[in-house]
Amino acid sequence: MLPVPPIINVCMHKRSNRDLVQPEGYLMYAAIRQGKAKTAMAEELARRIKEGAIPIISDVEGFMAYYVVYAPDDTVTAISVFNNYAGAEEANRRALAWIEQNLAPLLIGPATAVAGPVIVHTLA
Repeated sequence: MLPVPPIINVCMHKRSNRDLVQPEGYLMYAAIRQGKAKTAMAEELARRIKEGAIPIISDVEGFMAYYVVYAPDDTVTAISVFNNYAGAEEANRRALAWIEQNLAPLLIGPATAVAGPVIVHTLA
């Protein structure tokens, strides 16, 4: 069993008064970036993301939320949620450039990115 890495507390969420159901279209779009971190880099990744990535991503029009997940195999996944597809695409464009300049020494290989509509979601 792999050791559990420390929790990365990187979460930002903007609330809106919009309904969660929008039957004629998508309410949310996700931008997802993923990379493989070098061993024992969780705390440094969290620090750099909080200081650098969050201000860049949260400034994109349509921003709703930002989450980072650090898996036991050192895979780091950043998920940004937007109310429009253009925002999700822009977030990935900005994030990949920022990752290349600021996180490359902490990663094994390049990060990948995808964006698309959120087709299922629920809140507590």
